[in-house]
Amino acid sequence: MSSNAGDAKLIASAFTSCYESDNGLVSVYGKDGDLIANANY
Repeated sequence: MSSNAGDAKLIASAFTSCYESDNGLVSVYGKDGDLIANANY
């Protein structure tokens, strides 16, 4: 797991509290394109 996973999870959680999604999933990717974290809402 990335050393930035905690920060990515925090960003994903903040996003879920501000926005709506049709599929209920938000993903955070690193600058290299690798998936860092997901959050469901």
